[in-house]
Amino acid sequence: MSATLIILLSAALYLVAGILAAQNSNSMSSGLSSSRIALCVAFILNAYVIRQAYTTGELNFSISSGLYWITIITALVYFLSTLAMPIRRVGKFLLPTCGACLVIGLILNPGTTGSIPSEYRSNAAFTSHIVVSLFAYAVFALASFQALLLTTQEKKLTQADKDSILDRLPPLQTMEIILFRLLVVGFVLLSATLVSGVVFSQSIFGQPFSFTHHIVLTSMAWIVFAILLWGHYQRGWRGRQAARWTLAGFSLLVLGYFGTKVVQALIG
Repeated sequence: MSATLIILLSAALYLVAGILAAQNSNSMSSGLSSSRIALCVAFILNAYVIRQAYTTGELNFSISSGLYWITIITALVYFLSTLAMPIRRVGKFLLPTCGACLVIGLILNPGTTGSIPSEYRSNAAFTSHIVVSLFAYAVFALASFQALLLTTQEKKLTQADKDSILDRLPPLQTMEIILFRLLVVGFVLLSATLVSGVVFSQSIFGQPFSFTHHIVLTSMAWIVFAILLWGHYQRGWRGRQAARWTLAGFSLLVLGYFGTKVVQALIG
């Protein structure tokens, strides 16, 4: 089976998993539902595509490769989160987006961009930096979808508008608690990303910090999330205000990685 077909099948299964998650009346369960089965198969196919991409002995961090990695880590974080928190219905929006990211990565053709030499894989600082940063992106992606759902739910409540799906969501207060749990975890991971990035830069390039677009935008995102958490725990920020700050911080993260990659591709 070709890699293209596997990617398309994985994308389709992410979409199916999202549809099934929206239809499931139980927002939190530990059993193997049809949605989780579809998600697991999509995850396995996604992992196979990533594994095949690294048979050359080099680590590729192109836009396409980044999309594949972010997709699979986001799917993993979502799956694990559903075992502990009532966020199954976030999958209605999150999982189809994962599928779309795979298709976009396929269209962009990962083979047309540069790669990172394989000797960096033996550097513990580099490996830890990449792993932690991927999980940070994934947790904040999940938090962003939670923020969007929270905003929509709050808007529906203020307008006294009934929606079959939103009616089956957990209470608004529970939704906010989940959002800030995700934000705290994401903030810790992002902080670890910046620290490990400094260590990696020092060990590889001999300097702890450089003012690249990626580092500046990631640092700005860290500041945004730090202000948001301070505002929530010290000033009581919540609801749409918290959602706006969450989306702003995540937008900076996306721009920091994919934005700079796009510019590099256009210049190259």
